[in-house]
Amino acid sequence: MREVFLVCAALVWTSLAVAQSPAERSSIETLREELALVEDLAALAERESLTIEVARVDRDNPMIHMELGFMAFRMGEISGEDSRYDDAAGEFEWAAELRPEWPYAWYGVGLAELALGEHDVVAIENLRQALGIDHLSKAARAFARATEVDHSFVGAVLELAATARQQGVRARMDVALAALTSAANTVAGDNPELQLTLGRFSRDLAMPDFAMRAFERYLELTHDSSLGLLEFARTGFLQGRRAQAVQDYYGSASLLTGRAIDAHRSDIAWIATPAEMDQFDSLRAGEYEIWLRQFWGKRDAADLRRPGERLAEHYRRVAYARQNFRRVSRHRTFDVEESFVSTQDELDDRAVIYIRHGNPDRVASHHAVGTETNESWQYLNPEESMIFHFRARRGAGDHRLVESLFGFQPGGVVVVDPALAASRSHMHSVYRHLSVSSNGPAALNYVTTDRAMGRRAIEVGTTTDSYRFRFEETIELAARHVVLSGGGDGTGTLLVIYAVSGSDLEPMLRGDTALYPIDVRLSVTSENGVAYGFADTTQTFVLPHQLEDDEYVVGLLEMVLAPGTYQLSTMVRDVNGVAGAVSWGDTVTVPNFQVGDVGVSELLVGLVGAALSWTSRGDTVWINPSSEFTTRSQMELYYEVYGLAPEEPYEVKIEVENKGGGGVFGFIGRLFGGGGPEISLEFTSVADSPDVHVRQSVDLAELDAGEYLVSLEIEFAGGRREEREASLTITDE
Repeated sequence: MREVFLVCAALVWTSLAVAQSPAERSSIETLREELALVEDLAALAERESLTIEVARVDRDNPMIHMELGFMAFRMGEISGEDSRYDDAAGEFEWAAELRPEWPYAWYGVGLAELALGEHDVVAIENLRQALGIDHLSKAARAFARATEVDHSFVGAVLELAATARQQGVRARMDVALAALTSAANTVAGDNPELQLTLGRFSRDLAMPDFAMRAFERYLELTHDSSLGLLEFARTGFLQGRRAQAVQDYYGSASLLTGRAIDAHRSDIAWIATPAEMDQFDSLRAGEYEIWLRQFWGKRDAADLRRPGERLAEHYRRVAYARQNFRRVSRHRTFDVEESFVSTQDELDDRAVIYIRHGNPDRVASHHAVGTETNESWQYLNPEESMIFHFRARRGAGDHRLVESLFGFQPGGVVVVDPALAASRSHMHSVYRHLSVSSNGPAALNYVTTDRAMGRRAIEVGTTTDSYRFRFEETIELAARHVVLSGGGDGTGTLLVIYAVSGSDLEPMLRGDTALYPIDVRLSVTSENGVAYGFADTTQTFVLPHQLEDDEYVVGLLEMVLAPGTYQLSTMVRDVNGVAGAVSWGDTVTVPNFQVGDVGVSELLVGLVGAALSWTSRGDTVWINPSSEFTTRSQMELYYEVYGLAPEEPYEVKIEVENKGGGGVFGFIGRLFGGGGPEISLEFTSVADSPDVHVRQSVDLAELDAGEYLVSLEIEFAGGRREEREASLTITDE
């Protein structure tokens, strides 16, 4: 096998001994392909020795030096020894001196220097970058030179762009952009891959308009609408043209074929669950658009975002991560204590968290001689705050997720830097303790707690994604929901009643009038997270005076729902977005009001003449969000009985019972108590339709101040009963 390989290599170089034509470039690629199949270092070393003997006789033959360069390069790939890449660079440079007009010689220099630049000792490379003499810079200059001597040498242009993007240094990227632009102005501009790369590169450099022109040219050359529209969308999101970008995105998805499938897949892979990736991979032509709409729609609904908001935010995060969290080297090794292992080699672990969860609420780092580069990010979520620790052991170019910044010595002895712990003291009390107790049993307990928190954050943070609202100030929000019948077609009407404390709102004053504009959002999803309904409105409350601390503004949202079980979330915020609150994940069950057994709706307690009301079949239904009344109030109960046959009778019992105690203002969800009924009403009604709407007034004049429970009992034919309850508070004048 070794002899066959040697003969093939010799024959290739015989055909290249005169000049470097396009056909001969193809022969060079053939040799590279053959070398890529060789794994036997001994065979390569023997071939190298024979070729060196030839070179001693024919020192000025550039093709011999090219051959030696590619052999050394392949030996470097197999062995991982930088010295072999050094040998390759030297041979290619020799060839370039002999034939400076040959683009392939400069291309070889670029390949060798690129390999040398991807060094494990990132800190050393960072120093070389500062001096402008690092291998990656030399690679960029060599690739640029290849395109200068022959603009049709598109492969070198594309390699140059890849090198510059890997390096992530703006000055080098400018060089690459100049080479790409120069090539695009020659006959090479008709190469669609060049235009595609030019567009992507320009977008990376925050030149979206220039990028869009390149993508338009790509589309003209290929008519690949699927990939072209996706690139339009990616760029449009960065331009702030969200509506058009969303349209382009789903337009691409509707045509999804070939390379565009991989492109869409790579975009969602940053946040998709393994199950979602399996679903995507199983899709057939024509199914991608519907699936992607559901994929992003779930995330919009989960975080109370408008349709398309989460998609736009995703591409903003990806662009930011590519600008700020690139790794210098693609070669990566992992320590045992690094429990998270990234599946991509483009960005460091900060990007993994950033693309999933966005800007952290708090960031901390500590710099000192002998301390590894480090960062900690905290996300202050209402359900579960998360703290992520990143450490770059080999310099600032590759931050890794770790469970803790503190280590253990043999025997379980903790290693804690008090200054490092103090820099995180604002994130959690465990770090305040470690800043003053950095050794001993107490420190061991604190570090163990820290590691448990870090392990949990990694577990949750790398498997979920979010785009939650965050507010500088919190609004006191009380919200409850009631499900009533819809329009007689079996649907239900969801009423979400909310109240906001006046002390949390800043009014807009117009003379003696106070205006309170509030943004309100309601998101309703099915049990599996699919977006079902979304409401987004600004409600302005006009009052004759500013609200006192114990006064509230009250509002109502309405949505028609099909029978089923749902999750709903509600958000209120001031129009400036500074103060706000969210009520997450209430469960709502909507019965079928037209088909099935007879039933009773929820009980709605209202105050006649209140500021809040709802219209049902032309009638005004009063609502009292606070459930608070005075002894002079007229309470009105509203309920619905459904599923009855015409003229079918049913028995009604209404009781108001003192719960004990009283006088304390309350809103939603009180605990129910006992005691004898203060008011008791019983009567028989007859259904005049399958869907009976009842308004029942109750006089409270005879009741004392206190906490009460109002109960409704309906007895149907055959003895079946249904009960509904609500709480209320009665105060003195």
